[in-house]
Amino acid sequence: MQNDVPIFARHNNLQQWTSVPNGHPAITIPVKSLIMHPGGNGVRAVLTFLVPPKLGGGSYQSASFRAQITDIDPNGGDGVTRSIEHNGVLLPGATGTLFSPVGGPLATTPLTYTIPVTTNDTINVVVDANANENFDSTAITGLIDLN
Repeated sequence: MQNDVPIFARHNNLQQWTSVPNGHPAITIPVKSLIMHPGGNGVRAVLTFLVPPKLGGGSYQSASFRAQITDIDPNGGDGVTRSIEHNGVLLPGATGTLFSPVGGPLATTPLTYTIPVTTNDTINVVVDANANENFDSTAITGLIDLN
């Protein structure tokens, strides 16, 4: 069944959470992570961070982005394409495919970027289905430091 709406969920617990969906092998959700799942028909899941004004006036000069993105559903499918954008422009080297084989190890990618920013800039984390959106649950853990 295709769903044209991306799905987001947050796991803010201090312990991993494991789900066993419909008799499939378990899906483990990392501690303090956000779960993203693209919709059908090319609908991407996009998490956007908006750079706020600096407290006390002025604007920030840079953002340090550190994250780990993991394909957490090893029950089938063809993986996802993940990317990072700054103001809608793909960052160099910030796109790739994640694919966790059935019953195999989870595919994960650590990402680290420091980029110049100003107030109202956006940083997008994008998860897109490959040929189909089945089994595309993806976890992101990380942080953004503003300077």
